[in-house]
Amino acid sequence: MSVRILASGLTLCLWATACGPSQQPQQRWESDLYYTHKLHIDGQHALAAKRYTTLRKRAPTPDNADEAALVACEAERWAKRLRQAAACYDELAKSGHARPVRARALLHAGEIRYDDLKSPADGLKIFRALVQRAHDTSAALRALSHLVREAGKSEPRRKAELRWLLAAQKKQPKTELADNLLLRAAELLARSEKEPDRRQAVALLARMAKEHPTSSAGLVGHELRARLHRALCEPGKEALILERIVGTIETSHVVASYVEPAHTRSLERLVNLYAGPPRGSPPSACKVGPHKLDLAEKRLRRLLATAHAPRKYFVWLARLAIIQEKQGDKPGAMATWRKLVADVEKRQNDMKANDQRICEEEPDLTKRRSCLAKIAGNSVLPVKEAGMARAAIARLRASSRPPRRRR
Repeated sequence: MSVRILASGLTLCLWATACGPSQQPQQRWESDLYYTHKLHIDGQHALAAKRYTTLRKRAPTPDNADEAALVACEAERWAKRLRQAAACYDELAKSGHARPVRARALLHAGEIRYDDLKSPADGLKIFRALVQRAHDTSAALRALSHLVREAGKSEPRRKAELRWLLAAQKKQPKTELADNLLLRAAELLARSEKEPDRRQAVALLARMAKEHPTSSAGLVGHELRARLHRALCEPGKEALILERIVGTIETSHVVASYVEPAHTRSLERLVNLYAGPPRGSPPSACKVGPHKLDLAEKRLRRLLATAHAPRKYFVWLARLAIIQEKQGDKPGAMATWRKLVADVEKRQNDMKANDQRICEEEPDLTKRRSCLAKIAGNSVLPVKEAGMARAAIARLRASSRPPRRRR
């Protein structure tokens, strides 16, 4: 009898966890938060918002309270209770424990008014306040993007936002956001086709490079400055900026995939500046200076060594051979043309081998045979540069043969 009572009591203890140590407040709170998240994910947003608000009141730490408050406001927005959501964010912007949370709440309050409640003036007022008072937060950067978006709606708005950006930068030239204020102002000026506006944009970007040399927005600013020099028909100045971009990227200790496209674009443009545009390009309205084929060759070799662009590889290789010929280096050009043909053949063989592997994985025998027959009957995609290379090789061979002696 005592054994039976003990067993049943033990079962009850295990089921109710009453006999072990009590669950800690933090663990209980996180468990409740987890189940409230499930309500939110399942689409019960109004109920989730109510439970998040309760969780905020009994949160074990101030950070937990901020977390619950943020998702409570988010759930209100998902429930389409937009005015309640805006009021929720307004309250959190005042009472939040952490400053970044208060800034984020203010940003969302502005976005609801700007996008959902169709009160753009109220939203813009909040965005400007964020830029001025919370310049060291990510929310301020996003608010700045919204201000630029507003500026794109009309020319009067563009001018108004431009004046505001320049005034804001002047008031706080040493803040973490100052470089982005200059960049955004330059972007708005660059949208104009008027030469004075473009030159003002170039001046702002030059200021940005001088005053904020380590800015994370520097790469974007340099590329924009190069494009403006191109629009102003200043190829020498454009080349200087592009060389700076290439040098900065190649000497940086941080290798990041997001800078690779800028590196490739800059090198390609430098080749065009030093060797002239490729064949078939539309005529340029700008006067082109003397070609610098030796520099063009160096930049092309850098492209071939560093850029990951299989579709352009053969275009660059063909251009290298053409530049070598223009410099009078016929043996070097011949070697490059031959490499192009060999690389094309290798690529085509790789493609055939890959197609064959795919066919052989087909479990059905009839389909597998049909697939292999189709591969055997198909030629691989032609590469235009391979035809150019074969014609150039034949031409260079013919030009290098000694003339026949007359008998």
